Amino acid sequence: MSSMRGGGGPEIVDTMIDPGLGGTPDVDEANAMFDVVQNCTIAAALLLGAAWKSNTTPRARISSRRRGQTTCMAARKLKKDKKPMESQVQTPALRAVWAILPHARIARIPSLLRATKNMARPAASAERNDAQSESRRKYDPEQTKRNILEVATAEFSAMGLSGARVDAIAERTNTTKRMLYYYFGSKEGLYEAVLDKVYGDIRALELDLHIDELDPTEGLRRLVEFTFDYHDRHRDFVRLVTIENIHGAKYIERLKTFRSRNASAIRTIEDLLARGVASGAFRDDIDPIDLHLLISSMCFHRVGNRHTFGAAFGRDPSHPRLRARHREMVVDATLRFVKK
Repeated sequence: MSSMRGGGGPEIVDTMIDPGLGGTPDVDEANAMFDVVQNCTIAAALLLGAAWKSNTTPRARISSRRRGQTTCMAARKLKKDKKPMESQVQTPALRAVWAILPHARIARIPSLLRATKNMARPAASAERNDAQSESRRKYDPEQTKRNILEVATAEFSAMGLSGARVDAIAERTNTTKRMLYYYFGSKEGLYEAVLDKVYGDIRALELDLHIDELDPTEGLRRLVEFTFDYHDRHRDFVRLVTIENIHGAKYIERLKTFRSRNASAIRTIEDLLARGVASGAFRDDIDPIDLHLLISSMCFHRVGNRHTFGAAFGRDPSHPRLRARHREMVVDATLRFVKK
């Protein structure tokens, strides 16, 4: 466009928009043509609007979206007018427009814009389509669900079911409420999925311990240490269990696989006790569910009740400096309980 500021401006514009030249421009030529015409029409719109403001046209607010429309209207007006153009060139602004774009050229702008608009943009359109296709290829529904569940776990554990906001979860996962409802059906459905996940996580990790391959006493020690460490490190899990107890286990009971999934914890203890009894190391009158209650209650209480416990006795039972001592205390209490 720098050449248009010099003496060659009208010739360049006339050459580019003269329909008599024939041929079909390629994409690069069309893009260049479109940019020249677009800049010229914007300048013409601004100058014509200022020049005609007090003359023959009503006052117009020319916004970025209406510049082309205003120019086309002005071009049609000039094309229909039978008076010589010179009689309408009454202001310096309008004379400046006339010097760059004579009325014959202005009159051709509407049809030229329509012709070049569709020609000049196929490359950009193809690029957008490629970007959208690449975005779809990179989209992973399962990863999206995992991200939602991770954020929802923190939100529900901090705010509870009633206080948690789906908007906040959607914002932190860079998704939408509609997407959350698509995957989980409702806010309650998302909460149930979170409960199912956190219980599933601890049970899966218990199975990875391969307790059945260890000596009964060593296996039980390993199970207690794992349970203590898990509750200490996953306080969201402790809070979610507390929240669900407030709801009377209403939502957990809706999970079809919840009871069968948690049965693995009892089977692990049953196997330990049976092997311990067979080796003469354990008592034979211990109920597996009672032993599970003993282990989980001591590990759970020091985290779940730390605030009220601390207010009552002036000591936070979950404080890091007490961790090692409490861990060994829970292990020792459990082993003493089962010892024959």
